[in-house]
Amino acid sequence: MPVTSFFVPKEALQGEDVPAHIIWRDLKYETLRIEISGPLRAKEVYNVSRGSWRKEAYGLLIQKPKVEGYVGLIFKSDKLYESTSNATVDFSFLGENQQLVEKRTARVHLFRPDLVVENVPDTITVDLQRNMVQNRIAIKNQGEGTAIVGFRVPRSSNVKLQVPSFVRQFRSKLYSDVERNLSRVEREHPEFSEIIREYTSLVKQALHARRRKGRKFLAELKDVTKRLAENFKHEEFLWAFMEAVGAAYLSNVQLVTAFDSMLEYLNSFASRRVVLIDPLEVLPVSREAKELSIQIVMTDLLVGKYDPIDIPKVKIIGTSEGEVQLYRLFEWK
Repeated sequence: MPVTSFFVPKEALQGEDVPAHIIWRDLKYETLRIEISGPLRAKEVYNVSRGSWRKEAYGLLIQKPKVEGYVGLIFKSDKLYESTSNATVDFSFLGENQQLVEKRTARVHLFRPDLVVENVPDTITVDLQRNMVQNRIAIKNQGEGTAIVGFRVPRSSNVKLQVPSFVRQFRSKLYSDVERNLSRVEREHPEFSEIIREYTSLVKQALHARRRKGRKFLAELKDVTKRLAENFKHEEFLWAFMEAVGAAYLSNVQLVTAFDSMLEYLNSFASRRVVLIDPLEVLPVSREAKELSIQIVMTDLLVGKYDPIDIPKVKIIGTSEGEVQLYRLFEWK
């Protein structure tokens, strides 16, 4: 068989690079014509000198590879208005007078996520006593790719996103325990007082700062971590430090178990091809109805750009005062 290996993936995410190759032996031909139909275009050609191939309206025409018997390619796929599309690539070896000697054909299914708002109720009711949400916003991923979803609440909204109470409690209690335990280590090892205080300060920034950490914080963290590692050469200090920090985390393990019920729910998102960027975000609710303005921001596994989805304003009311996870306001289909 002249063609010993032929590969083009059967499917690809729109916008993704699509690799391909063809390997042959004992094949008499003059040119290799690669015809592309659909939303693919040639991006790179391997094992062919630049002067030995050219782009044509139909695709590519290759005169001669550097080393006979192999051609590799990268096709670029475009992101389309349609969530699914198909492309066809024909590899045709042509002999004298353009007669067909050998041909291979591949079809590539191109897909992407496509979120659609199916229903927005006038009012969403949060029953905190029964842990139920009534009249949710219906969202469907009618595409075939995985949607990576986040939420954006404008400043004008009456309801603001916030960190869950159990996370705030965990942060506060953890920092308090770390600070207390390391203060004891500082008294026992005063020669390491400076590095202990710097580490404690960084823990406070990491747990309590609301904004994401910038380069300055990362540079300080790198410096303190490096100096700590140097001081850990003193074995007695190493064990005292590790015991203090470890004890702080272990004493707060019970607070982390609040994640369990949420994780069970989030596991079901996989079948709906939806991944939440920050599933811990919550909204405060009370018996007083409040108007929520929210926007869904989305990307895919290639971090492609998508237009945000504006959700019409909806009223949120609770059976009592408390908080609800934002993702629970949505019915994901």
